[in-house]
Amino acid sequence: MVEINLLPAQYRRRSDPGLWRYGTLALPLAAVLGVVIFSVIQNTRLGNIQAQLDENNGVITSLQPAKREYDDLNRQKTDLQKVTEVSRTLQASKSYWSSDLARFVNALPTGGGVALSALTVRTVDSNAQTNLTQQGVYNGKAVTKEFDLTGQAASSTALVNFLNSFENNPNFGVNFKSAQRAAPAPNLTTPGSAAATLAAANAPYLFNATVGMIGQATAAAVSTPATGAAGSAPSGTTGSSNVR
Repeated sequence: MVEINLLPAQYRRRSDPGLWRYGTLALPLAAVLGVVIFSVIQNTRLGNIQAQLDENNGVITSLQPAKREYDDLNRQKTDLQKVTEVSRTLQASKSYWSSDLARFVNALPTGGGVALSALTVRTVDSNAQTNLTQQGVYNGKAVTKEFDLTGQAASSTALVNFLNSFENNPNFGVNFKSAQRAAPAPNLTTPGSAAATLAAANAPYLFNATVGMIGQATAAAVSTPATGAAGSAPSGTTGSSNVR
């Protein structure tokens, strides 16, 4: 069926599409174009990031030998530091027995009258040193070596002079332990006689004492004197010496 509009032209209704219809068509096109542009931008950015990542991975790969060398050097450094610490510890605790003995002999009094029959040297660790200081042994002096002495003195005066020579020396201290008269030789005198009384009065004093030495001397710091205590060595060795 064909419809014919018989109305005059000025009364006819316009059926041409309006602007809103063009806008409706343009909006999807703009959206599609925006998505395409955004995708292109993102793909370009991702491509640049991937290229930079590949470049960084190449740099990391090229630096792997240097990294392994650096790790090896660090391990060697740690090992050397451990060895150095052990060396320092050993050096700090090193003892020069000959020098220590020379210092002891140089401190002996010159008056005489005392003979040493046994001499033992030992080191004093930090714990023992603290205990000795707290107990007031050696008048609070922090000693690092101890000389255990056994001997005899011709008289009480000789014994006192011997002990005072170390007591008054700032590098030494004395821990006096015991002293007693030596027993007269049997069958040489009649008990109760004048000779026996005289022998008892002239009997030497047997004594035990420990001399503490402060600090540590190097081998070059002290020279060995011409006369000294024979037979003394590191801890556990005994010998005899006459003090003149």
